[in-house]
Amino acid sequence: MSSSAWPEKVHKDIAGDWHTVSRFSLSKKSGWSWAFSDRYGRMGKGDEKMLERGKMDRDLVEFVVIDQLVPKEHLLRKIDTAVDFTRLYEMVEPLYCEDNGRPSIDPVVLFKMVLIQHLYGLPSLRRTAEEVSANNCYRWFLGYPLQEETPHFSTVSYNFRHRFTEETVDKVFAWILSEAAQGHLRTSGCGG
Repeated sequence: MSSSAWPEKVHKDIAGDWHTVSRFSLSKKSGWSWAFSDRYGRMGKGDEKMLERGKMDRDLVEFVVIDQLVPKEHLLRKIDTAVDFTRLYEMVEPLYCEDNGRPSIDPVVLFKMVLIQHLYGLPSLRRTAEEVSANNCYRWFLGYPLQEETPHFSTVSYNFRHRFTEETVDKVFAWILSEAAQGHLRTSGCGG
């Protein structure tokens, strides 16, 4: 192809040497699909007929701040702002043994998973665990990074059947709803 069909860019490196750089890039996964970008210039005349194939950049390594993946106005962000979940530890501490058994899953995570289930109408803990594993907003709310395995549904289920009493569960969720309601009033400027 002629140089006019594939425009090139001259680039000066750190040492001050000039190099010619192609204005197109080839994706590793899609050997026949060329990706063009405005930062490299416009396509030449006649090139606009090229068909861009589906994105196949699935194996890229990216550095991500999970907080940036959650929209600023997301419901879970509002709840997290309104409710101080660390107070939950006081409510459930008597239900845990200090020196016997294996380390537990954070009880705040367990309650937050059930809260997610009810907020988003998920039909079961199994489905909730699947959704939590795949949803960045849910992971952020629970405090789990993208590569960490989230709790299995059976762990959540076991704790709610055998560890947390009905009285404790009612008390915790009544407290969460109260805190969220008061937090809403504080953030909307309607009161106290």
